[in-house]
Amino acid sequence: MDYSAWIGVSTARQRVVITKEQIGLFSLGFPELFRPATRNIPLTYPIVWWQQEQVPWMDIPDKIMIHGQQAFAYERELQYDEELFYQIRLANARQTKGSQGSIHLLGGVLEVTDISRRPVLAAETTLVLMNPPAIQASFSDAEPEYPRLSSKIHYMWDGKQPPLIGAELLDVCLGTITSDMLVDYANASNDTNPIHLDIIKARVAGAPLRIVQGMLIGGMIGNRLQSLEFDNWAVKNLKYRFRTPVLEGDVVRVIVRVVAVSKTLPKLECTIEVYVEHPTGANARVLAYEGSVCYEAR
Repeated sequence: MDYSAWIGVSTARQRVVITKEQIGLFSLGFPELFRPATRNIPLTYPIVWWQQEQVPWMDIPDKIMIHGQQAFAYERELQYDEELFYQIRLANARQTKGSQGSIHLLGGVLEVTDISRRPVLAAETTLVLMNPPAIQASFSDAEPEYPRLSSKIHYMWDGKQPPLIGAELLDVCLGTITSDMLVDYANASNDTNPIHLDIIKARVAGAPLRIVQGMLIGGMIGNRLQSLEFDNWAVKNLKYRFRTPVLEGDVVRVIVRVVAVSKTLPKLECTIEVYVEHPTGANARVLAYEGSVCYEAR
């Protein structure tokens, strides 16, 4: 497919109204400890609108598709029962070489406006399209077995003291990411990419186990970061770069650290590091995702 021909093309403008019932169902896609507060519309919720559109440049049955990057830039918070409109367009496309040959990088933008066409959100998505490996390793359809470790919050900022540069805002273990979690998130978000759900499809794609949805992890983190909002602050920007896939059975650790504090705006900027932890071995902690979050005064 000549993806460059689709650059600048948008889907039809769609009307949506976010209800508490919708968010309640979406919340079931996350483990209980990482579900959003009832008052909040999750920062990552608009990603589900991608699944509701017939996006022409994503009609790629012969390609493996994975999530490369995701960013959310909010002009203001989403509100329940508000009439909103969105469109998705292909902003850029390029071809490069990867370990499995030629790959395409597609940059899409989800633009959300209110009824007066004032911008509310711009969500940028990078998708990586690649061919299946030319040589398939032998594998079976046997379900994997792995230890299941519980999630644990090691530290979460309580808001009592101003955060300092270099200090942690959040340190949490998401526990073992299981196939049940992948299914729950797929049901909640309609992200039915087979590499997340079908172990044969994942292995055909070159992974030893099912590949975790990037926005399952990203949503769990986003919900926790949103719960740290206090009276006059809100998350304005949330970004992730998915460096290497997280697989079912992996134990995931997340550290959010303050890198800048501005008292004049005011604004708080943090880095996000997502690690896969291994109990033994030289690489006991492998950086899987990295990103950032920015809080600004309301």
